Amino acid sequence: QNLCFKMTNELFVDGICEIDDETIQSYFSQFGSRITTYNSHRHRPTNSCCFALITFESYNSVNAILRQRPHSINDYSLFVKRLLPPDVCSFTERLLPVSSLFVYNKITKEFNENKLKNYFSTYGHILKFQRDYMHDRITIEYDDYDAVDRIFLNKNIH
Repeated sequence: QNLCFKMTNELFVDGICEIDDETIQSYFSQFGSRITTYNSHRHRPTNSCCFALITFESYNSVNAILRQRPHSINDYSLFVKRLLPPDVCSFTERLLPVSSLFVYNKITKEFNENKLKNYFSTYGHILKFQRDYMHDRITIEYDDYDAVDRIFLNKNIH
């Protein structure tokens, strides 16, 4: 089955408080396409909210960065995540790692659990796929939050 996936060329990078913007841009430039926009947000003195939003010319750079996790610069660990558009999910889901989801469905005779599991496995490695008859839903848990991000990006094209 060959599926067409919608992707984003934007990246959210957290943990940049002790790293200057030029170093961050230089580091992420090595992953393929050119950086087209870069915005850092540094809310000092607490250091609790220092992050950057980076847009690349191509989504292939974002894919390469996510494939090569974890990332660090000068021994400072960075959290990287595909930046999802605001219209596909909540603010929390845009910025936090969400590795599980619920699929609600009015179960019919045509419902095929194996087909559904096969479809969702195209997004990543499933750790848990469990049908909850009481709440008429399926819980799907992945080993990586990027699988759920890609599902959010593609929720309206399949």
